[in-house]
Amino acid sequence: MKRKGLLKKTGAIALSMVMAIGMLAGCGKEKSGLDDSLLNEAASGSKDYVFKIEDMGVDIDGNNISTVKIAGDKVYAVDYYGADGKGVAVNSFGYDGSGLNTVYLPNSNGESYSRFSFDKDGNIYALLEIYHWEDDGEMHIMDEEESSNEASEESSLETEVSTENISIEASSENASAEGVSSQEASIDGSSADSSSDDDLDKMQGSNDYSTEMYDSSQEERYLVKYDAQGNMLYKYDINKDLAEGDYLQIYGMVYSEKYGLLLNDGRGIEKFDENNGFTLVYDTSKSTEYKDSYLELYQGFNGNIFLAGYGNDGYLIAPIDVEKGEIGQKSAALERYNSMTVFEGNGYDLYISTESAIYGYDFKADKITKLLDYVDSDLSATYSISAAAAISDTEFLAVLPDFEYNYSLERLVKVPADQVKDKQVITLGGSFIDYTVRQAAVKFNQENQDYKIKLVDYSVYNTEDNWNEGTNRFNLDIVSGNIPDIMTFDNDSPVDSFINKGLFLDLNSFVKNDPDLSNTEFIDSVMDAFKTGDKMYLMVPGFSIATVAMKTSLTQGKNVLSVDDIEKMIADMGISYDLACGPQNRQEMMNYGIAFSGNKFIDWENKKCNFTDENFIKLLEFTKNFPEQYNESLWEKNLDDIYRSNEAILSLTGIYGFDQYKRLKYGQFGEDISFVGFPNEKGENYSAISPNTTLAVSARTKNSEGIWQFLRTFYLEEYQDSLDFNFPVRKSSFDKKAKEATEVKYYTNDDGTKEEEAEYYWIGDQEIKLPPLTQEDVQFIENFINSLHEPITYNESVNNIIMEEASAFFSGQKTADEVANIIQSRLSIYVNENS
Repeated sequence: MKRKGLLKKTGAIALSMVMAIGMLAGCGKEKSGLDDSLLNEAASGSKDYVFKIEDMGVDIDGNNISTVKIAGDKVYAVDYYGADGKGVAVNSFGYDGSGLNTVYLPNSNGESYSRFSFDKDGNIYALLEIYHWEDDGEMHIMDEEESSNEASEESSLETEVSTENISIEASSENASAEGVSSQEASIDGSSADSSSDDDLDKMQGSNDYSTEMYDSSQEERYLVKYDAQGNMLYKYDINKDLAEGDYLQIYGMVYSEKYGLLLNDGRGIEKFDENNGFTLVYDTSKSTEYKDSYLELYQGFNGNIFLAGYGNDGYLIAPIDVEKGEIGQKSAALERYNSMTVFEGNGYDLYISTESAIYGYDFKADKITKLLDYVDSDLSATYSISAAAAISDTEFLAVLPDFEYNYSLERLVKVPADQVKDKQVITLGGSFIDYTVRQAAVKFNQENQDYKIKLVDYSVYNTEDNWNEGTNRFNLDIVSGNIPDIMTFDNDSPVDSFINKGLFLDLNSFVKNDPDLSNTEFIDSVMDAFKTGDKMYLMVPGFSIATVAMKTSLTQGKNVLSVDDIEKMIADMGISYDLACGPQNRQEMMNYGIAFSGNKFIDWENKKCNFTDENFIKLLEFTKNFPEQYNESLWEKNLDDIYRSNEAILSLTGIYGFDQYKRLKYGQFGEDISFVGFPNEKGENYSAISPNTTLAVSARTKNSEGIWQFLRTFYLEEYQDSLDFNFPVRKSSFDKKAKEATEVKYYTNDDGTKEEEAEYYWIGDQEIKLPPLTQEDVQFIENFINSLHEPITYNESVNNIIMEEASAFFSGQKTADEVANIIQSRLSIYVNENS
């Protein structure tokens, strides 16, 4: 099948129908002080950012460590789960790992520590929160006597503690994305040592969440201090000075040797001591920049205090003059909107970890300097490192993941440039580089002795005001001939235009001549969808299906439904357009109609448009039925069973694995379903194939041999078998996934016994156990995939032109035919100018 149509995965489409699975990383502008061309910097093969892992000198399990800090001559690492049920473990040791001392803070259900800070004498400061859920689901708040008694009974300390001692249960962060552990997740204004709030993922078709509400005003909350031996020195009740029902949010906390304990809370920046309580330093309620902003407090190397994190106007670092009660000018070096974590240590005032590197921040010069590159250093981190401290600017301690996301506390030491082995550099660029590609690059660099992948992530140019700046620069570099060896595409890159200009290398011969791949069976429909004629300019390792699902019992025996069919069904069943396709608005429905149509409206290769035929006219008329804006009242009702009750009939969805089909059929719909595609007048199934990652190679590259050594790994069993959130294109791996989907899953207990790993779908309070798929189910999915031929299409500029002109029809100012003719004219010009 000849490939036509742009390959896109965008936030607008992916978030609403989950058809393009992948993490949308925050991004922004990073200043390194080097050549402004990222590609030139990468191609130069700089050896200045290479670190290696050396022996820690101390044996600590890093899987549950979410706090690493330095105070005086000691390193502190907090393990929220401790060991052998002893409680939260506060580990301290010298810079070289010597003198390990562990203090266990006893724990019980309902209690948690966060906001850890330390002083040079080894004293421990933290926020303690206490709440308790009874077996009957009611929340029971412990009184001080009860919690104190329970704590003293469980205490593992040999020394006598205060009668106010209280037991605790740590709750480490659970922020994760696509299986990525919280240790690697970036902060959004909160430090890695704080207990995370529960986030509710409101994705279409997913409702595995508790409907119980938690009243935060009922928490017991204390500021606590322990000495180096674990003896409680004080416990201050934060709530005692608050009016009934009030709640004081603690955003950040740090101990300063000069000023004592400092907090950023709902009142502002405050000092605290156990004798005088809180003293206001700066009232943030008067500042739009800092009011109720989730900013952490940090102590810089020279004793300066900083606010840092994601504020009301983006990421920032700003100094605090505690004596004058002022917040200084925020850093101009962070002109970006990015995934980042700030940490402390020796050398620079502060350190910044992004999704790709570690930087040092010089407050006086207001400058950030790149120090460590994850890929150059063969680290498998793909997000900002949330638990780290700097022994110096050439030595870090950090909690790092391996390829299976098992975490360990590691010592990173700079490798002198003259000791870094020379390798041929291969550049890999894109406006967003998927984390699986990043990991593949790291693994390749670790194993290959001749070539090294250098990432060129143009998303660092994006700003909060212009999220497309990275894409624009990436596209500009390509058309100007400044092309990375390997490219990965997403969002609005004009891939077809690049193909028409002959900028990509045909990869067919590499596959055919590869001894491990030449006889490998792939899923032909997917492979062909991304070819141009018989040329393979694009490599797609995994995919999902973008389609429209509905109950088979409602299809009237048809495989495809027209707009008239759907409109009559909606009318006959008395369904509101507010819910007919799940909560969708007019613009989203138009986007879906264009995205699912493949090349039906735009033929990029031949530079032709077709917006004046009946199919597009019907699309205009159909989308007009939907609300311009969401009906907000819908979110107040239970949407879990709208497909089972026939309040909704069409589910615009993404099938990104066999499990998603299981959830649709046995959970969301509760009966047999059909994939009918988007309604149209052509009698064709308007469903499409969405790539997980799209890779291409520059036709000008001089490193094709090394490039193929890297790219081939995406087709090998190791990568293909590892795809959990997409279907693999390798047939044997696809078959493995299909077989697994028909089997009951089990997990092994600590005692070696096995228990069923049951899967559930929730409709309100009703628990529905999902069965394994039948052989007929997996055969249905495979047959449907084999019937598809078109890649998903999305072009924001095209959609904007359509909606801009269609608004005149929606408002009754023009007919559908008149609007279609205007769109035909405008997009014909656009396509000719951009092909």
